[in-house]
Amino acid sequence: DKRLTLRHDEDIIDAIWNADHPRLISWSYENTARVWDTDRMSPTFGTQLLTLPHEDEILGAILNNSETSLVTWEDPPNQDNTIQHIWNVDSISPAFGTEQHRISHGRFSHRSPLWSPDGTRIAFEIPDGGIQIWNLITIDGVGDINLNCGKNVSPLAWNTGGTNIVTGS
Repeated sequence: DKRLTLRHDEDIIDAIWNADHPRLISWSYENTARVWDTDRMSPTFGTQLLTLPHEDEILGAILNNSETSLVTWEDPPNQDNTIQHIWNVDSISPAFGTEQHRISHGRFSHRSPLWSPDGTRIAFEIPDGGIQIWNLITIDGVGDINLNCGKNVSPLAWNTGGTNIVTGS
């Protein structure tokens, strides 16, 4: 068993592992998310690969299935928009650590968004009812698909081909 200490300047809110556990993503009250390599750690500290700055408190983070992109989201006070950041976390990419997209269009739920199986689309719950699906290849600042399904609806699962999505309430 390894014991791991993650260094943030303020308390850590939460953390997630990637599927096979060499990477860990943590976020804290200092408005940063950090990506750690737990295979290349010192005896007690993880090796930090990235610091991803945000303007406000980070509410959550989730990796896509191929673990090349990470979405984080924040809810700035006194604004009408929740902000989602989509980051390149593919360490072999020249764009490693860069923000690929910033989505700030309307209010989204604080619940976790749902990546499509191929990582090209992401579905967000809209608090006043429905789902908004964004195509990250052709992103143009508005949701590509708006499904008005009623209150308290959340995306539950994509089919394996990424052509259908199941919602629940």
